Amino acid sequence: MRTTIPGHAMLPLAAVLALSAPHQAGAQGANAAPLISQSIEGSLDTVDPKLNGIILKGSDGKRHAWKLEPTVIQEAARYKAGDWMWVIYRPIGSSQRAVTALGFPGSEEKPHYVNATGDPVLLRTGPMTDGVCRTVAAEQMTGHVLRRGSDVVDEAPCWCCATQGKSCELANRSHDTHGTGRIVLARCYP
Repeated sequence: MRTTIPGHAMLPLAAVLALSAPHQAGAQGANAAPLISQSIEGSLDTVDPKLNGIILKGSDGKRHAWKLEPTVIQEAARYKAGDWMWVIYRPIGSSQRAVTALGFPGSEEKPHYVNATGDPVLLRTGPMTDGVCRTVAAEQMTGHVLRRGSDVVDEAPCWCCATQGKSCELANRSHDTHGTGRIVLARCYP
């Protein structure tokens, strides 16, 4: 779930998260249309483990807040205010959004995926095609089944994750202009 806060607003994290709707696990099944992902990048502003909240200050100066699962917040708490990060999220209803992953470019030499979803997931990785991440032939992809809390390092430039038993299309980049690093999987989709 994501809330945007004007850059000049100085609301306490608790107030921001109170404005945010709780994570709706059942809402994912309501969408019959393909899931569209969006992303935002900027610097880490705040991580509050007591409230399971995180605020990112976007490169546009706006502050964006999410309430996430404790396992995701635990991973985000490794980083300090000002560290560069990105968030991939998906609309799951008319006004609800769910975070797929948090990334911390420059934090590690190779893409390091951590399953913080609470469930086993399938991580698929593969090459770029004509400079874009998209599905390629099965023999060009690598699949990793990540148990809850497990991790893997994989140098491929593209990735996706799905709930176990489902499939996904390569759509996410593991590198950006700030390098690569730890990628925290928060919620995977088919």
